[in-house]
Amino acid sequence: MPRVVFYGHLTRFTGGDREIYVEASNVRETLQSLSSKYGEHLGSKLLGLGDSPGEFVRVFLNNKDVRLLEGADTSVSATDTLIIVPALAGG
Repeated sequence: MPRVVFYGHLTRFTGGDREIYVEASNVRETLQSLSSKYGEHLGSKLLGLGDSPGEFVRVFLNNKDVRLLEGADTSVSATDTLIIVPALAGG
């Protein structure tokens, strides 16, 4: 099962969990599983249109941005680490 690590304020929605293992075969399934486990508050931040990563989070698979890979269809394996970081914005 891939390891998922949460950073920043996202842990408010996970009951303080910073790390979890999720059974999934791609990024989309991982985000859907996290949404089911932790509820709509986290799910609304994780999932965008078409169950792709949401606009205000960045998802990295083994330190590579999944947007530069296959997006939500990026495969994950038991030895992978998925890092979810809230997006930063400002001027």
